[in-house]
Amino acid sequence: MKNKVYGKNINFPELEFNFDKNIDFLKYENSVIVPIFEEKLVMYFDSINQSWKFPKSKSNENENIIQSSIREIFEECGAIAEYIKPIGYYKSVEQNNRKKILIFIAKIAIFEPRPRWSTDDLVKLFEKLPDKLSDQNNILYRTIIKNIKAKCVHILL
Repeated sequence: MKNKVYGKNINFPELEFNFDKNIDFLKYENSVIVPIFEEKLVMYFDSINQSWKFPKSKSNENENIIQSSIREIFEECGAIAEYIKPIGYYKSVEQNNRKKILIFIAKIAIFEPRPRWSTDDLVKLFEKLPDKLSDQNNILYRTIIKNIKAKCVHILL
């Protein structure tokens, strides 16, 4: 089942969620990950932008998008994923370059100390999205969470 959502923000004019078919995740280089621990959202606070965020990844050389997403969950949140599943993508336009960014949902097993060089200040669990989100992430995250609640509950069980 495809569900398209069009936003007013030029940075992500289209979100498309694919829940009923496999996603060819190997053709993606970027992702946003929604980590969930005991039915709560795991987010980190970005002190530079003064907002809560989900981890995002960009594949490095010699790693695929799943490996980079698992790495970023740990580096940004200190979380170890039990499993990670692609649920859709959104399209982004940056400097006239259009790209698709994969959306993962991850079930977190445990937390470990983050790397010493991690620049993120705080990791917190939320029952719902916090108020302090950047304008760009506010629409994106709320749309993702709405679709997860509506169509992905079975993934977390």
